Amino acid sequence: ETVIPATVTQGDNEVQINFNAGMPEDKIRQQVSACETETCDCCTPEFREQVDGFEVLKEGENVSVHIKGSISAEHVKENMLSCAPKLSK
Repeated sequence: ETVIPATVTQGDNEVQINFNAGMPEDKIRQQVSACETETCDCCTPEFREQVDGFEVLKEGENVSVHIKGSISAEHVKENMLSCAPKLSK
């Protein structure tokens, strides 16, 4: 299993990915926009159908991604976060 520099939490009709401090915001935003435009290598068609939208928030040094929709934290780990190792390069 890939260790990602983030914690994933299940919210109410959303999943939140909280990246560790120091993760480059521009890389995270690039990845999220690839997922939004369906040009990423990580999300399956099934996963995309369940996602209503993505939101990137920044608080101080910490960047978080909120994925809206009827998805589970497990789904997110299997899909979007399979791209996350690219973020740390």
